[in-house]
Amino acid sequence: MLSPNRPTRNTQRRRQNQGAYEGGFVYTPESGLYDDISVFDFRSLYPTVMVAHNISPETLNLENCSETFQPEGFDFSFCQDNQGFFPELIQGLVESRYEIKGEMKKLDKDSIEYERIYSRQQAQKVLANSFYGYLGYNGARWYSKECAQATTFMGRKYIEDTIETAREMGFEIVYGDTDSVFLSGDDIEERKNEFLEKVNSDLPEFMELEFEGFFKTGFFTSKDSGEGAKKKYALMDEEEDMKITGFEQVRRDWSSVAKDTQRKVLQKVLNKKVDQAAEIVKNTINSLKNQEVDVEKLRIFTTLTKPPEDYESTAPHVEAAKKAIERGEDIEPETTIGYVITRGSGNISARAETAEFADSYDPDYYIDNQVIPAAVRVLKVFGYTEAQLKGKGKQSGLDRFG
Repeated sequence: MLSPNRPTRNTQRRRQNQGAYEGGFVYTPESGLYDDISVFDFRSLYPTVMVAHNISPETLNLENCSETFQPEGFDFSFCQDNQGFFPELIQGLVESRYEIKGEMKKLDKDSIEYERIYSRQQAQKVLANSFYGYLGYNGARWYSKECAQATTFMGRKYIEDTIETAREMGFEIVYGDTDSVFLSGDDIEERKNEFLEKVNSDLPEFMELEFEGFFKTGFFTSKDSGEGAKKKYALMDEEEDMKITGFEQVRRDWSSVAKDTQRKVLQKVLNKKVDQAAEIVKNTINSLKNQEVDVEKLRIFTTLTKPPEDYESTAPHVEAAKKAIERGEDIEPETTIGYVITRGSGNISARAETAEFADSYDPDYYIDNQVIPAAVRVLKVFGYTEAQLKGKGKQSGLDRFG
């Protein structure tokens, strides 16, 4: 396969002016707590869609083709006579990854060998998923808006069909997101194999819906408008292990004190101990006010993308880096800065110091900008406000428990 030429800037602009195409399907959840959730997801949805329907730039709109696939409502098609370049590469990656995942089941999760092959299968996952995104990238040599459109269109179709099958079987749809569906029902555990068999029997070869796991409780937060938020939820399994998606708890640009507090709050909420969750926040606030929190738990991490002197803005991590350099520290671009907001006069950036040079911390900053926002993201669903978590006013009552 001969690589096409790199697109010129004019070509990239022309591609950009074509406009965006519709992405993945998301079923918006109702905020609150849910019991007994079973999660199902498609095995590498976009990569397997491309393989199943032979979606590739060189199979697009071929003449003299004996068998074609045309996505409903579109005026283009993909030849099915011979496997395309992209589907061939993707199939190899997907099959290799699942062979490796089979090997992982035989290994101790704490072993070096497990860690090695886990990293390998993750790399293969990222590579396989990157093909779809690359096709829609304006600067790609193998750019094809039609291929990207067809891939997301079929992905939406399969997840919507799966949701319709779940409804027909009497299950409640809790949430759906691009390649996964969260279901609840009195007999969902007992009937999960029946559900999988029914969905998979209608899928093309190489595509498969899998059972990810059963979770005894699930929590979905809301937007400021009160509508359920997408891609922000926490699940707890029967061993009380949590799966957290979209919250500050999984981001490194929030301090440990905020992330630890949010994690403890989520754990209490998932165990339906909302009042105890609020007490955790209040106790953390008191500890901050009394200067009882270790500075190490207050570090906020941000990576420098260029030399500190090249920044026009006065962001906290940049100012902290400049001060450290003046003290003799060697800080290069791509260095991750762990800084603390200290007490004193001036704006936040002026009071930012790298952790080793921080001789104090500003409790109000960490309460108002770290702990409270992270906690309210969860507890607002149950009627708690920022003022109430600070001990001002009474809690107004719980929201729905699903």
